[in-house]
Amino acid sequence: MNLTNENYLDYINSDDKVLFHTKQSPKYLLLSVLKTFIISLIILTYPLLVCISELKNINLAYILSAIIILSVVFDFLRYQSVHYAITNKGVYKIFGILNKKIKFVPFRKITDTALNINVLESILSIGTINISTAGGTKTYSGTSQPYEISIKHIDEYKRANEILSKNI
Repeated sequence: MNLTNENYLDYINSDDKVLFHTKQSPKYLLLSVLKTFIISLIILTYPLLVCISELKNINLAYILSAIIILSVVFDFLRYQSVHYAITNKGVYKIFGILNKKIKFVPFRKITDTALNINVLESILSIGTINISTAGGTKTYSGTSQPYEISIKHIDEYKRANEILSKNI
């Protein structure tokens, strides 16, 4: 399920005017897929080598290889499923691989925005914008998160931050 620029509007109120929309940077996708592949490979290297060295367990080697490939595919699908939009009324985060979830925060509830750029994001020239509301947001475990929405790993973080600053 691919959330492209053509159909993300289906998830936004029809009377909202889209000021900015984006997805996570493809640069981050490459890094994320590589990280997932390496971690999966490290975790499964020993079992994989044992299976291959004992030719009688070759089916298990195929299963372990499939797990590595599925981990990378899942990471790619997760990347494809996240979309952000800033409208004249607030901020949307549309995400989910099988079930779409829409998180909306109206501008009137936003108390603060913070532009965060870690070392890796700095190297890739991407950034993350964290959006806070009064009291944070509750998770399923009952703990409070500091940010209502995080617009993560985007290329045009400066432009998005300017649009947010003008509207809150």
